[in-house]
Amino acid sequence: MGVRNTLLFALLAVVLSVMCAVQAQAVSDEVRTACESDYMAYCGHHQIGSPSLRSCMRENRARLSPDCRHALVDSGEASPADVRRYKREMAKGSH
Repeated sequence: MGVRNTLLFALLAVVLSVMCAVQAQAVSDEVRTACESDYMAYCGHHQIGSPSLRSCMRENRARLSPDCRHALVDSGEASPADVRRYKREMAKGSH
C-alpha cells in the first residue's frame, strides 16, 4: 500500500503542477494581441497571467483601449460586474 500511495501522490503532484502552469499561461492570443500596448503602458512590470496583472488591468480599466476591453470581455477575463462598473464610470465621466 505504501508504494501505491506514494505513486498516487507523485502523480497528483505532477497533474497539479501542469494545471497551474497551464492556468498561468491561459491568456488568449486575442487578449495578448489586443492588450499588448495597454499592458506595456500600464502593467508591464507584472507577469503575464498573474493575479497581480489582472488587478492592474482592472485598476486601469478606464485607460484601456476599446479593443483590449472587448478582448477581455470576450475571453471572460473581464467579468460582467467589471463591465457594469466600467460603464458606470464612463457614464459619470471618470477617466
